[in-house]
Amino acid sequence: MEPFRGELVAFCLALFGSLIAWTFRPRVKLIWGRSNNSLHFIPAGEKRVEIYAEKFYLQNTGRKPATTVEFVLSFRPDDISIWQSRQYTEANSPDGSLVITLPFIAPGELVVVDTVYIDKVAANVRSVKCQDALAKMVPFATQRNFGTKLNVAGAILFLLGIAFVIRLLGIALLGS
Repeated sequence: MEPFRGELVAFCLALFGSLIAWTFRPRVKLIWGRSNNSLHFIPAGEKRVEIYAEKFYLQNTGRKPATTVEFVLSFRPDDISIWQSRQYTEANSPDGSLVITLPFIAPGELVVVDTVYIDKVAANVRSVKCQDALAKMVPFATQRNFGTKLNVAGAILFLLGIAFVIRLLGIALLGS
């Protein structure tokens, strides 16, 4: 075994380096969710028209661009808009589903798909995928954006609170 020790060490280092490179390689991480919707009843003569609007969010949180992203709804809504403006294609599948295909979503990019339904129920999302990955559904929530000063003040108070808890534990455990 002694004559092969150098080769064995080199092989193990190469294997370990390859494992590290594979683990931290850039890859697509596609997530999607829905956050807000609204329902309106508009009077139209003797009856009321029901208008339901829903937003879907698609985001690539990975470090590699997601290519050929497909967003599949169970049927076509009455209106669709995609923000930020971009090229996309719509196609109907044999089972009646609507397939919206986006050429790519860049790393960190957020795409919003607005749908509107008039006098009908909302479509279900059948799938969200790209060439490299299936998307994972996550809960999205709209929230207020606070300024930098308030965020820094909150971080400082958080760190001071942690230091206080550590000090209290030190007093309780060590008695000093």
